[in-house]
Amino acid sequence: MIPRISKRYASTAKPKPKPRKGTKGVYGVTPGHQHISPEEQARIIKRRIEKAERDERMDITMALTPVKTHMGGFTRPRDLRALYWSKDGPYDEQKRSYETPSPAAYVPHTVYLLEARHLTRHGEGRADSIEHVVGVCRECDFPDVLAKYNSASSPALETMDNARWSWVARAHPKRVKWWNPGEDPKEIARGITEDSKYEVDDVVAFNGENKGFEAVRKGTLILPKLTTTGQQVRAFHSSPTRPYPSESYNEEHIVPNFYVKHKKDRKLQADKLMKSPVTPSTTSPSATDTAGLDVTVAEEAVHDPTRQTKAVKRRKHEESALMEHLSDSILGDDLVASTRRLVTKIPVEHYDKDGNLVHPSGFVVPGKGHSSTSDAARAKEWARDQDEERAAQTASVAERVLESDFDHVHSAMASTRPRSHKVPFEIREPDGTVKHPSGFVPPTPANEFKYSDSASLERGLAGAISRQRARDVDNNNSTIMKGRRLHTTAVVRASEVALPTCLVQPVPAPEIDSQPSSGLSESEPDHVDAIRARYLPTLAQEPFFRPLLTLTVSTRPLANSLVRLSRALPRGLPFYASVVPEDRKFSDSFSSRMRNLRLNRMQDLAVAMAQELSGARGGFVGIRFSPDERGRGVDGEGLDKALDWNKRVIGVGIGNWFSRAQELKEGFKMDADEAVVTPYTSEGVQLDSGPFKMYGLDDWGRRICDVTGEELAYPSKSARGGHKVERRLAILRKLLARLLAKTNTSHPLT
Repeated sequence: MIPRISKRYASTAKPKPKPRKGTKGVYGVTPGHQHISPEEQARIIKRRIEKAERDERMDITMALTPVKTHMGGFTRPRDLRALYWSKDGPYDEQKRSYETPSPAAYVPHTVYLLEARHLTRHGEGRADSIEHVVGVCRECDFPDVLAKYNSASSPALETMDNARWSWVARAHPKRVKWWNPGEDPKEIARGITEDSKYEVDDVVAFNGENKGFEAVRKGTLILPKLTTTGQQVRAFHSSPTRPYPSESYNEEHIVPNFYVKHKKDRKLQADKLMKSPVTPSTTSPSATDTAGLDVTVAEEAVHDPTRQTKAVKRRKHEESALMEHLSDSILGDDLVASTRRLVTKIPVEHYDKDGNLVHPSGFVVPGKGHSSTSDAARAKEWARDQDEERAAQTASVAERVLESDFDHVHSAMASTRPRSHKVPFEIREPDGTVKHPSGFVPPTPANEFKYSDSASLERGLAGAISRQRARDVDNNNSTIMKGRRLHTTAVVRASEVALPTCLVQPVPAPEIDSQPSSGLSESEPDHVDAIRARYLPTLAQEPFFRPLLTLTVSTRPLANSLVRLSRALPRGLPFYASVVPEDRKFSDSFSSRMRNLRLNRMQDLAVAMAQELSGARGGFVGIRFSPDERGRGVDGEGLDKALDWNKRVIGVGIGNWFSRAQELKEGFKMDADEAVVTPYTSEGVQLDSGPFKMYGLDDWGRRICDVTGEELAYPSKSARGGHKVERRLAILRKLLARLLAKTNTSHPLT
């Protein structure tokens, strides 16, 4: 018998069966690869060119993004896309074809932050705020892009339509009515202000360290008066616009008057006790009661219970006074460190008109009641309970009798209906008018009645209303009767009354308009055109969007990473979401906070990018500065030397119209020295001009030198355009040659 392991070896020794051929293998030769048309090959090459630039942007963005720590144990380090092309990398093993990125990506680009001049109106529940625009463009195209934003073809044209222009009235906050009808809010506010003023007796004098001050009364405030010899120290601040009441605990130096008086009384009592000639030695039983007695009598007096009780009471009174004085002198300046109760929390009773002692809150002081063994009291309670029970039964019977007077509950409206003879109905007079026999006139609106097919109408009422509408269409040419018009429900109910056949006319079918009405009002386009006709001519002299901050970098992947991260906080949280909803309701404060959040975020990104370009943490991996480069770090490329200054410098433009422009420029200079130059400059290396190149911007985007005040020119478009055309022609020639070669050999593009 062959062992089990031998069977396994025997089974594996057999040659592997050939895979089963499909229908193409049975009926013909299966082609190795599918033929790709030249057009599809051109699309594939285009996608590879875009992917090369996108992978570079992803590596730069990942280096500027903080590492995820909120899911520890479930995350792994991100992959650098540039290293996929290195030797023995994933793309090298798959034999993928590499395409160089577009040359247009390696010219300087500018990331701009534009701010609107006026507030913009938003939807219901959202306060007016200043709008900001973040975008990217070529460095030489920035003035044209800014001019487009301030024109009729602006991408933010709707923002300008809803702006609060100088001729548009600013929205006033809606006042909430907090007072009751018949009250004057000004009088209430005046009374509160008068009650909350300071009083001289409610303020505690300064302690011993403020001896140079003297309390002087001026109006209703206590102001310190500085003497010529006193030491100049800070005193308590008192604001006359919002004084605190004397019983308030919002300030530490304010003590309620009742508590001060109580402490003063206790202090006087303690002082009297300390000044009295009575001492513990004289109050002891051995010193007072047993003085002058012999030894035997004294011993009996000491063990007398009556004498001991008197001595304990005497010592208790003495020690309590001493402890109070001790706590007053140790724990505070004339104030003991104990809890204090608000004046409003102390119950105050008063006598009503009948002479009864009552409390304003309705509190009733519990009385002594009666004894549980009192039969008379129990009988009185039982009689009272019986009366209450009979009254409740009588009320329930009366309610059932009242319900019997009503009809059944209406099936549609689920509400009780009164008896039929209580419902007013109309009749038609011989002259054709409809009225009620009792003279009742149904209420009607002053203007023309608008029909409403609401869900609360009865089922048959909708059809009756449609018939009445048809009658109104026929009676348009008839004479209008003077007087009040009839309510729709009255007309419908009157029409339900049986009338002679001679008065009944066939009801024509109502005409239905087949054309649906447009959602926009006819006057709305005219209103928008009128607003645009007024503000568009003013944009040439006073642009609506002004540049607040611009960051110019050497390549497009750097700019795309910068603009992508500038639209939110480091974790992706929107800027407005970091502000609590209550703080978003004030337009001025909210707009200022949004501006500061955006400026801080872009400044932090510029500093972090300058650090990486200077070599911090190894620098950017996979970054290129020309299409011919494979990427920094790919097979060790670009790691032998630092980047040139013209490749890593960042141009920083700040709008001169901004009130904090100079402060913002100083902040960039300080960050450049402290966060970039000092930690990432080796010893013996000659210092360059720094990581940032600062300049100002006017309202139209022109660069202004901070030193000379002259205008700095932008790079020429013609030179860059010619260079761009030449590079594109070279790429097209290379692409056509490759396509022709692959088409002739019928070799697919891998």
